[in-house]
Amino acid sequence: EHDSEQFRSMCARCHTGARVLLQRRTEDEWRNLVHFHLGQFPTAEYQMMGRDRDWLGEALRDVVPDLAKKYPLQTDAWTQWQAAPKPALAGRWRVLGYMPGRGDFSGVMVTGAQDGDRYTVVFNGQFADGEALSGSGSAIVYTGYEWRGTLKIGDESYRQVMAASADGAELTGRMFQRDHDEWGLRMRAVRETPRSELLAVQPGFIAAGGESLLTLVGINLDGAADLGPGLKVLEEVSRSAGQILLRVAADDTAAVGVRAIRVGKSDLPDAITVYKGMDRLQVEPAFAVGRVGGDGGSQPVVQAIFDAIAWSNGADGEAGTQDDLRIGRVAANWSVAPWNEQATADQDVRFAGQMDKDDGVFTPAGAGPNPERKYQTNNAGNLKVIASVDRDGQTIQGDGHLIVTVQRWNNPPIR
Repeated sequence: EHDSEQFRSMCARCHTGARVLLQRRTEDEWRNLVHFHLGQFPTAEYQMMGRDRDWLGEALRDVVPDLAKKYPLQTDAWTQWQAAPKPALAGRWRVLGYMPGRGDFSGVMVTGAQDGDRYTVVFNGQFADGEALSGSGSAIVYTGYEWRGTLKIGDESYRQVMAASADGAELTGRMFQRDHDEWGLRMRAVRETPRSELLAVQPGFIAAGGESLLTLVGINLDGAADLGPGLKVLEEVSRSAGQILLRVAADDTAAVGVRAIRVGKSDLPDAITVYKGMDRLQVEPAFAVGRVGGDGGSQPVVQAIFDAIAWSNGADGEAGTQDDLRIGRVAANWSVAPWNEQATADQDVRFAGQMDKDDGVFTPAGAGPNPERKYQTNNAGNLKVIASVDRDGQTIQGDGHLIVTVQRWNNPPIR
């Protein structure tokens, strides 16, 4: 999101706006950044959105003062933060997460203090299908709240990039594979204390008239589960202090909508969605980029990972209105098709790669010129991603857009 067209064209046409907006500089340092850009990338002045203006003059005259005003090095908030005590982040943490292509995750992370701002990390958890994700490593904390972890999980190296809350009670961020950062877990870690707290329900939906296994995740869970009118606990399959597994039935007449769930004295608002029917599918992300790779080159293939999100149109039966209900991730059949006539003519479906029909993971083809393609070009492609689900004899379908492109040779953390 950018607050001006000038910023978009001057600062965010070659990379994301985040690379600028995450920085804090004095006006002199913002000015130095402009000069660095022109020295390092002299083509900036005659690329599109550069050659139609006095790029350097506009950058120095207009953009630098604006950035210095909005994103200065020193602010009252930063001064107060520096002076505030920084909580230690050693302890036991209840972890909740979601990984595109895999679904819900829960686990435990134990952190131990070492010298300075360094910590040991032991991480144990599992996805909803029971597959484990467990390993250990270390972390360092910058400026009292920026958590950067490095873990070994099985044969893979993982990175953790998280931020601590001001009181040190939560860490939020992402854990992802070092060599394939498209595979990552959106993660929330809540510090365990003696209190009882319900944190999540997985999956967060149930159909009226249906049954489901629901996992209630929390800390020191104690007491009976109250799911509200129309939802009945048929069986408590298992229980521990951190997790309760329930087999639940929803009445045909159960009220549709988002509701709270209580365990003992702990309430979780917006814990579960009760829905009547699935009206449409939404492919997430709506737009993605995959990259060819391998074939003896230095850059590996970059996969594109999609989820099918089910929606109900709500009481009015119309999509895109306020009473729509987001149901959640559902299993789907996946395929790709040409995005346009040019993609059809170029046979992009044939050459660009393969979509796994069961899990929504697209794996681009190998890198390098392809003698079988027109002009012996590479295996790039412009594709429509299609998710479909059969419900009561009807096929519900959603689609997204996938660009398969060439390798990226510079891979900064923020692009």
